[in-house]
Amino acid sequence: MTAAITPPSHGSATGATFSSWQPEGRRADRVHAVSACSSRSPAAAADALLFGTLGIGLAASRAAAINHVLDSPFRPADGGTMRRPIPTGHVTAPQPLAYAGLLGVLAMLVLWVLVNPLTAVLTFASLIGYAVLYTVCSSTRRRRTS
Repeated sequence: MTAAITPPSHGSATGATFSSWQPEGRRADRVHAVSACSSRSPAAAADALLFGTLGIGLAASRAAAINHVLDSPFRPADGGTMRRPIPTGHVTAPQPLAYAGLLGVLAMLVLWVLVNPLTAVLTFASLIGYAVLYTVCSSTRRRRTS
């Protein structure tokens, strides 16, 4: 199967340039990819930015709450964490976990519905990476060195 070649038309009214001189099928693929990326109106892009920031902020707050719970058994007398609510006894571990659960559900709903599923999945993966892997690994490392 052969593809039609579109010759360049320098200085024409169509605005075609030398870079557009390629098999017609490949040019159509490139144009389609560009139009898919720029298909959002400015208002839709502003909404995605607003709701993306809100959803990621909620997810970061969830990660911080989980970090406080996972970190509390390992660093109760540490100077940087001794004023946190769990070591001081102001809250018990189930309370921030319930709060983190609520924040997580809200974050995933905002990101999945109002932004896009990929952003929700990647944000959830970063939560696992920070709140679980980083906190547990750094706590284990601290116990070995002390």
